[in-house]
Amino acid sequence: MCCFVEVGMFVFGIITLVKGRFQLSRTKVVVGAPAYAIGAILTAVLPVALLIGVMVGLAVFAQAGAAPGEGINAQQRIAYGSVDAGVVLVALVATLAIAFATAKQPPKKPRATPSGAASPPPTAPQSPSNPYSAPQSDERDRLLDDLQ
Repeated sequence: MCCFVEVGMFVFGIITLVKGRFQLSRTKVVVGAPAYAIGAILTAVLPVALLIGVMVGLAVFAQAGAAPGEGINAQQRIAYGSVDAGVVLVALVATLAIAFATAKQPPKKPRATPSGAASPPPTAPQSPSNPYSAPQSDERDRLLDDLQ
């Protein structure tokens, strides 16, 4: 059970490290260095738990009288499970503490015009010496007058 939580934390940690953003709620987001710290903490949970499991296994193997192939007893299993759960809880508390301390409102996205279409980007003034530019308004008026 705890392994699934650790894998989930690892995946969210990688996503946070890649994006540089941790979504705390709909109205709160953590960005920048605190988000990278959260990502590092979440990513470190699985390797730390694995390392603790290897150390427990080595300690059981190194005990005097431990026969090869003999598993860990119930007391050792409870001790490892509590340490594993403790690692997850410490990481979760650290993550939430950083997130709540540094969360801010996400920046507002620019709204579209009321008609639903985006306004055209502003254009630079056209050079009168450019033969490919559209005629200017006074020149256009003169050309229209010549036609009539």
